[in-house]
Amino acid sequence: MIERANDLDDELAHWLKEAGRRTNPRSGDSYSDDDETWTRSPASLYRYLEESAGRKLASRAELVSYLRELSGNAPKAHRIRERQRIAREALLVGVLALAYLQYFYLDVHLQIASL
Repeated sequence: MIERANDLDDELAHWLKEAGRRTNPRSGDSYSDDDETWTRSPASLYRYLEESAGRKLASRAELVSYLRELSGNAPKAHRIRERQRIAREALLVGVLALAYLQYFYLDVHLQIASL
């Protein structure tokens, strides 16, 4: 019984690997996580980076701006996200306080009514 379960697990793992390989074909060079041959030359790494970016990265400034976009270090966007996060957290704390006060108010009325 255990051998059958192990065989099924192995078959499922093989099937998932094959399905993933079929649904995500890449054009040109074969870049996969298992095969890291593309990292051996700077030119192929640069080609891979341009394919991932979906645009030409002709200068150092374009490359730096693309990397900033990826890392989320755009200062204006970062400030906007921080303000939204602070507003959301403040609203949630306010709602939590309101819910507690409502519960407390109801509890006091029930205690008065039970007297």
